Amino acid sequence: MSPAPQTVLVVDDEPIVRRLAYRILNSAGFRVFEASDGAEALEVLRHAPGRIDLVIVDAIMPNLDGATLTARIFENWPAQRVLLMSAHGADVFGRLGLERMRAPFLPKPFTEEELLSKVDRALSEPLLSSAQPAS
Repeated sequence: MSPAPQTVLVVDDEPIVRRLAYRILNSAGFRVFEASDGAEALEVLRHAPGRIDLVIVDAIMPNLDGATLTARIFENWPAQRVLLMSAHGADVFGRLGLERMRAPFLPKPFTEEELLSKVDRALSEPLLSSAQPAS
């Protein structure tokens, strides 16, 4: 019996980005959930605790931004792996306090290879303490 596929939740307010990530990850054998905002993402996590291996979070979203969502994820699920993504540069990290998050970063736009490489790295690296920044 083969192992169950790893599960990824993609959180982005841009439907085209969500669908692209979904298609790439699904084709690579991942089980993929989507959320269009932070509130929806928290709802998915509440109903699937321990069953989401990685949450990919857009840093800039209306209502509940990526930094706030990531902080809430770590408060409720301290061992949850998170990968932050954004089309904005390093200035957004300083403004939102993302450099303190224990999550790697994926710049947008991304290629299939970049997404899969970053996801693979995020899933294989040991979990960091919340005080440690990630690369």
